[in-house]
Amino acid sequence: MNNENYYADLHIHSYWSDGSCTPKEIVRRSVERKIAYICLTDMMNLGGWNEFNKACEEYGLKTNPSLELQAFYENDWAELLLYGKNIFHESLYPFLQQAKQASDIIVFFYTGYLRSQGIVVSESEIDDFFKIPKERTLSLYRINEYLRRVHKIPNEEISHLIRSAHLRHIDRLDIYREWLPQLEDVLKITNKLNIVSCYAHPG
Repeated sequence: MNNENYYADLHIHSYWSDGSCTPKEIVRRSVERKIAYICLTDMMNLGGWNEFNKACEEYGLKTNPSLELQAFYENDWAELLLYGKNIFHESLYPFLQQAKQASDIIVFFYTGYLRSQGIVVSESEIDDFFKIPKERTLSLYRINEYLRRVHKIPNEEISHLIRSAHLRHIDRLDIYREWLPQLEDVLKITNKLNIVSCYAHPG
């Protein structure tokens, strides 16, 4: 060991979920900032891993397979960060599908509400505008960013749209309760697979 500072960032999203950069761009920017260890934790999505891992090898950065997964716990939802090569194990796949399904349902209701307000937003339009891979995870963040940039709707009005569409934290719970995987079930599998888990947004 030496006395040099060792910087790491273990919670990063790319444009495969709700980030704005490609996986390779994330690596390049990390090198500029002298970050030596980085992990790509896209939400319910491992699509950026190959590009990210290849870029890390190219630039000499350390990394580990990782992702962010939503689960339901004690009448609320939790976001977990998972780390370890076994996140590609088939036993985790149903949990990813459940979490993505919940996200898709919320997006479906939100875009339907926007259409009722005379605002037409389609997934393909968002994909084309942000140059997002087709297999990505669409999020409310992405939709709202599209409303800001393309429709020129100010933040205050977007906040009003979200409230009016009943998509605040408490209003999503029925969908999450029905569709998200149970946290206890996720942890049982991750423990068996020696996957490290922690809360993504504690508190």
